Formats: sequence, C-alpha cells, structure tokens
Amino acid sequence: MADAHHTYALRFGELSLKSAPVRRNFQRVLIASIDRAAILNNIDLYHDRVDTLVLATTSGPREVIEGILRRCFGMVGCDPVTQMDLNPEIVAAAALNRDNRRGEVRTFAVRCKRSGSKTEWGSQTFAGTVGHHMLELDPSLKVDLSNPEIIVRVHITPKDAWLMEQRIPGPGGLPCGVQGNVLAHIQSESDLLSSWQVMRRGAGIVPIRGSDEGLMEILDGWDAGIGEAAKGNVSASRKKKWSKRTPWGFIGMPRVEAEKLIRIDRDRITPPVELDATQGWSESEKSALLAHIKDPTSNEWGHAGNSALLSWIE
Repeated sequence: MADAHHTYALRFGELSLKSAPVRRNFQRVLIASIDRAAILNNIDLYHDRVDTLVLATTSGPREVIEGILRRCFGMVGCDPVTQMDLNPEIVAAAALNRDNRRGEVRTFAVRCKRSGSKTEWGSQTFAGTVGHHMLELDPSLKVDLSNPEIIVRVHITPKDAWLMEQRIPGPGGLPCGVQGNVLAHIQSESDLLSSWQVMRRGAGIVPIRGSDEGLMEILDGWDAGIGEAAKGNVSASRKKKWSKRTPWGFIGMPRVEAEKLIRIDRDRITPPVELDATQGWSESEKSALLAHIKDPTSNEWGHAGNSALLSWIE
C-alpha cells in the first residue's frame, strides 16, 4: 500500500547564480533526472511551483524518494514541507506536534521567509506570532534567537504557510549532462571516484562496454540509466545518443584508445582531456568519498559536512 503524499521543496544552490535562461535549462535537466530515477524506481512524482518554491510530491515510499533526492546533482538539498493555512496558531500547533521533546525545557527560534506579494503578514511578524503561540501552548519553551536547540522553519506565500522539516542534504554541483560528455572505462574504484566528481560538475558520463557492472550499479544510483548505457544502450541515461555531443574528455583508458573511440565519424579539432579527479588525494579522503557514494544517507560529504574535505589545509 502506498504511503501518504510527501512533498519536498528543492534547493538548487549555485544554479541560482546563473542567468535566467541558463538557470531554466539547468533546472529542466535536473527535474528530468529526478523523473528518470522515479520511473526506474516505480514511484509517481509530480512537480509544481509556488512562487519561489519548486516542489516535488510523491505517494511512494519516503525512503525511496529521499534516496533519489540525496543523489541528484545540482541540488544542495531538499526540505520536506507540509502545506497549511496562513495562520500562525495552526503553524505553532503543527510544529509542537512533531516535537518529540515537547514538555521538556529547551530553547527555540522561528525562522520565516516570504515570497510573493506582501499581505497582512511579513516574515518577521509571522515568525514572532508563531513563536508567541508556541510559548502559550508549551510554557517549557524558551526563546533563543542566537543558538537555539530547535529551529522552526516556515515559508509563507500570500495564501499558504509551508512548515519545513530538517533539510535532506544533496550533492550540490550541476546537473549531469549540462557540461557536455566524458567517455569513461570504469574498471576500478579510482575510475568510479573520478567519474562521480566529473558528474558532480555537470558532465555526462558515457561508459563504454567492459566497464565493471558492480561499479556501474553504484553510479546508476546517481544518474539513472547509466548502467544500461554501459551494456551498449548508449541512449539509456539521457534519451539522446552521445554521438550528437562529442565527448571532450576521458577516464580510465589510454589516450590512444580514447581518441580512436571519440574520433570515429567525428571531426574533432582539439584533443580530448585525460581526467583523474583523485590526483593529490589522500587515501583517507578517497575512502571517505567512496563511502559517501555508496551510502550518502549514512556518510555525509562536502557541504553536507565531512572533515576529510578540509584535511589538506591542516
């Protein structure tokens, strides 16, 4: 039996720095990537936009959709959200109902953002009123705006309030495919790490036959369909043949072999780039990233928080 509907506000990170046409295109590619993964996992997924909020809703299992969203390049994270009336008292009651420490002495703060035209509520007045009702409903609470134990996050529009749960971190970077293609023969964990990092910067990996099936299965979680592409169905991951976009780089193979593959029926002027994104990395850094790639839920990385990322400056 399907779970109740779950809605997530998608957070795009550096995509927001792009020009409007580029941002729209990158978001389109990102949404298509999420849709592709949802289809392959047999779950429904619907998209909507409410002012500045880009929303994804599903009735599928929560752990499945959150696993997909954690692996979506281009997103820094997503916020599980609940839509409710634009009423501070309703929001306050809902925030307390999900607090498993209700009744204990603890500190809190309410953070509110507003989008759309201003109504009777501004972000600060709405946040203050929600906090007031929370204090009335649970006198054990204490306000601490600087270092609260609990942060209640709300996004308000002219018609609704969206109460947010704890953010689910994403990998960040850029959507796969927006920065061209890279040919890859993935036979080792080093090839896997290099491919993942190149994918994170927006390149689409074009795997060649003979790539390790176990490693391709891991990457398939980050770019749905890439495993089938490694078996010869080169259009599986992006619904377009890679021959339309000549790869600009290669991973895991000698240059002579790569140039032969890339130059078949192509007129390329510049030589392809040999990529090794693990150059200069310590074994502990590689191990930490590999653990994250295999299980991002239990092993955070990058902006989501992992000290190994900064070990080089210590």
